[in-house]
Amino acid sequence: MSDSAQAEWVDRLRQEFDRSFQRAHQTTAQESIEVLRLQVGREEGSHLVRVDALSLLQRLPTVRPLPGAADQVLGLCSVRGRVVPVFCLAQLLDLPASESPAWLVGVGKELDYALAFTELQALQRIELGVLNAASSSGRAHQQTLIEQGHTLSLIDIGSISSALGQDDAAQPHRSIQHA
Repeated sequence: MSDSAQAEWVDRLRQEFDRSFQRAHQTTAQESIEVLRLQVGREEGSHLVRVDALSLLQRLPTVRPLPGAADQVLGLCSVRGRVVPVFCLAQLLDLPASESPAWLVGVGKELDYALAFTELQALQRIELGVLNAASSSGRAHQQTLIEQGHTLSLIDIGSISSALGQDDAAQPHRSIQHA
C-alpha cells in the first residue's frame, strides 16, 4: 500500500472511529459494539479490543526506554503534552513480541497508560449475540469469541488495567482522541 493510500485509509478509519462514539450516544439499546481489529506481536491472526475501553488511537510516537523497567514496559512517550507509560501489548498477553510495534492505544479518561501493538487492521461492529459466546480462553487477559465459525480473541482491557494497578482506567467512556 502506498504512503498516500495508507494515509487515506488511516484518515477514513479515524473518522469512522470517531463516528462510532456518536452512534453509541444515539442508541439506547446497544445491539452491537465497535471493536478494533489488531495484529499483536508476531502472532498470526487478529485480536479485538472494544473501542469504548480506549481513549486514544495513533501511530506509536518516540518511546524513551526506562532503565531497569519490567520487560513489558517499553518506556515513556509524550502524547498531547502528557507523559504516558507505554506497555508492550504482546508481552502482556504472553505472545511473542514484534521488534517494532507501530501503533498505540491509550486507556483511561486521563490517558493513564498506553498499549503498543504491531498493526491496525480494521474498525468493525460485532453483534452482541456473538459476545454471548465469549468464554475464558485460558490466555492472559483474553476471551474467545466465535464469529461466523471463526475463533477470535477479545482483549480484556479491564483485566490488563487491574494487573497494572490502573483499575480506574478500565471504565468504559465515550471521549476518544486521535492524533
